[in-house]
Amino acid sequence: MNAHILLVYGGAEPESRDRELAARLRSVDASPEVVVVAAQEAVRIVKSETTGDAPCIVVTLSSVEEPLHVARSIAAERPYTFFVFVVSPEKDAKLRQATLYGAPPGGRWSIVADKNDELPAQIDASLRAASQQRRFRATVDRIALQLAKTTQVEEPEYRRLIASDQYLANVLQHAHDAIVSLTPEGDVVSWNRATETVLGVKAGNAIGMPFSQFFDDSAVVDEAISLVIHGHSAREDLLIGFDESARVVDAIFAKLGRDSGEVDGITVIMRDVTNQRRLEAEAKLVDRRKDEFLAMLAHELRNPLAAIRNAGEMLRLIESDDRRVHLAGAVVSRQSEHMSSLLADLLDVSRVTRGLIKLDKAVLSPHAFVSRAVEQVRGLIDSKRHHLTVTTALNVGKIYGDKDRLTQIVANILHNAAKYTPQGGQIELVVDGNENEVAIKVIDNGIGIDSMLLPHVFDLFTQAARSLDRKHGGLGIGLALVRSLVRLHGGDVFAESAGEGLGSGFTVTFPVYRLNENDRPNEVIQAASESALRQTILVVDDNEDAAVSLKMIIELGGHEVSVAHSGVEALELVEHHRFNVFVLDIGMPEMDGLKLAARLRALPQSQHSLLIAHTGYGQPEDRARTRDAGFDHHLTKPADPLSLLQLIANN
Repeated sequence: MNAHILLVYGGAEPESRDRELAARLRSVDASPEVVVVAAQEAVRIVKSETTGDAPCIVVTLSSVEEPLHVARSIAAERPYTFFVFVVSPEKDAKLRQATLYGAPPGGRWSIVADKNDELPAQIDASLRAASQQRRFRATVDRIALQLAKTTQVEEPEYRRLIASDQYLANVLQHAHDAIVSLTPEGDVVSWNRATETVLGVKAGNAIGMPFSQFFDDSAVVDEAISLVIHGHSAREDLLIGFDESARVVDAIFAKLGRDSGEVDGITVIMRDVTNQRRLEAEAKLVDRRKDEFLAMLAHELRNPLAAIRNAGEMLRLIESDDRRVHLAGAVVSRQSEHMSSLLADLLDVSRVTRGLIKLDKAVLSPHAFVSRAVEQVRGLIDSKRHHLTVTTALNVGKIYGDKDRLTQIVANILHNAAKYTPQGGQIELVVDGNENEVAIKVIDNGIGIDSMLLPHVFDLFTQAARSLDRKHGGLGIGLALVRSLVRLHGGDVFAESAGEGLGSGFTVTFPVYRLNENDRPNEVIQAASESALRQTILVVDDNEDAAVSLKMIIELGGHEVSVAHSGVEALELVEHHRFNVFVLDIGMPEMDGLKLAARLRALPQSQHSLLIAHTGYGQPEDRARTRDAGFDHHLTKPADPLSLLQLIANN
């Protein structure tokens, strides 16, 4: 089949104008096949397609309810698909914002206003772009095949192969990104015009030179090339210059190799991101100042609020026959209490974001804090005449955490359920789990969560669109605080909803505390040391206090522990000592923990050692990166020392 278009409509049947659009698209010069299909059938058609990587344009019409969901499902089957989202004017801004976070991976897309006279031209342009991409990929594959047949690639032969296809040469020369080809040793083979602009060096002066010499941080370039040679991917911010005119280049390194694993060359794609990094730095500074301002604001407002609250209580206690005095006192007391709650949330958010929260941990049964949370929210639940059902499974594991903070987590989620559920609603609280985790679920039949908002409900200051009456109120910080406190306990939290008006569910998970709750910490550590073989362990962290304190804790388990404060220092120690276990920080300068793990896995003396990531990065994508880098376990700081000792004991 030639390049074709899927015209995806919502609803049971296509409208007459959908069929008219299909007819107009069939008249374009490329003469593509146009298939008009319902949204639920689009993915099935793509899965059944047997045309290899022939380009495909998918047009989701404005009648499709969840265009990004359809696009992501199709992109999972055909990564190079082009998407055109047809959107009505009132949903345009909403969809554009959603693509920032939920755009289909690997795809290309554009958003087109729902105007029939513009659609064919827009789609025709996308079709031509798809065809050009297909020709480019075919050319690259052909060059790779030629290189695979070459028994020994030397620089002149490599250069001849790169230049053998005029079309590819033209594409590379006129590409917007800087593209460089290197020999396996890191010497420049080709250098397009964009590279001349980015690095300020003509191709004639660069060919045959070591690529690393064009950057101030040449060691970083050499390290990236080494990683690629050993089968890993690499992406680095490279610095050019040191003064105010210094520039930052985002560089992606990838190998050009054979099925046997032999590397024939390296491709580097670069883009000047100086302005982007400057804006990111400015945004971080603004964000830090915002956190400091919130903390200052909350603290400063507490003094006048205390006076207001005291005055309200005085009005309530004054003996007076005037009902208005008591009514005014009750209003002042009630509203000042509400403001105190908002300020407490503000303070907690500022403390969490600045790492100032300290947890008073103990071994707890979930019932110990779930019942307290229910009692805290009982007044709101009863006032709105909700029906609350609490179900607790038998033999649920215990949690090692701060009782007050765990109560706060459950209470905040329950409060949200009661607040956003119309009067007389149903709320269900379920405590369940398995041998590894405890799960606490809160399900309601309230107003639900819009699909565009769902991925961001835990972001700071995020709320659903507000009506003028602001009947729900709030600052939009409750769920952000919940996520932060949950992660401080080593857990996670998820939200789900079928859409507006269809209720919502929140699930919080915590790791099960596996040891006897009557054991004291020093007894537990002693028990762990007695049940474990003595291990030789290397702790690597650029924070000296963190590294030394972790060393002391692990030594209590009876193990021999060494410390390094950089990746380079760690590799030097590995040359002379054998370690069974490595505990690595991720965010270290020069060589981060991911790169260090890759190097350790490549060394015969450490390729089978236990690798534990001990890092402040705890997002799902961070865990995926550590897993891909070769780590066996991922612990988020501040990790429970007993959990770390248990992992070592199980090695």
